[in-house]
Amino acid sequence: MANALVSKGRMPNSFAWRPLRRWNFVALLLPLTSIPTLAAEPHRLELDVGVALSAVDTAYATAVAPAVTVRAAVDLGNFSTVGIRGLGVLGADPRNGGAGYQAWAVVPEVRFHPRTRKVQPFLELGVGVGQLLRASGGDREVTLTHGDPGLFLQGGLGMRVIGGPVTVTAEGLLMLFTQVMGGNDAATRPPTPEAEARKEGVLAVMFQLSIGLTKAL
Repeated sequence: MANALVSKGRMPNSFAWRPLRRWNFVALLLPLTSIPTLAAEPHRLELDVGVALSAVDTAYATAVAPAVTVRAAVDLGNFSTVGIRGLGVLGADPRNGGAGYQAWAVVPEVRFHPRTRKVQPFLELGVGVGQLLRASGGDREVTLTHGDPGLFLQGGLGMRVIGGPVTVTAEGLLMLFTQVMGGNDAATRPPTPEAEARKEGVLAVMFQLSIGLTKAL
């Protein structure tokens, strides 16, 4: 009977279905084999320099100062970029009796972003070391805020515009300086002894505009 069916060009369903199932399995595997190719975006080196305006809350007023940043990072091609940033807040020295704000930080950071090619929003998080050197809102009778080197945290949101090898980035950051103390302004009264000062965290904000270069590795 089977020979008769074969001779007439027909096969039972059990014989025809097995090759069909094999081809279905191959068809399912083909898209999966293309996934690593789609995910294999090249790593890119990023170098940025930026100017910013930062503000920190002192005892009775807010101190505002200009800042500069330098950043180096590598885009891993998988929705994240890891890098390191150097920050310098270059305000006036409040020990002279006026308003001022000076600080520094070195921060390893990570950005999370979509793999867009022209406009790239991102979330940024960083943990490093920093120091609020000194800050005052300008009133000589209030305490002069100052600190020691300590843990520094930052988080922010931004937008990066990519035009070939050149990038322009705007971002807003919330920063936390730790190991910060209050001491009397030395211009009016002797400072509080460091051993008696209470160390705490102080929040600051920063709005930054930077320009950079990017290159495939």
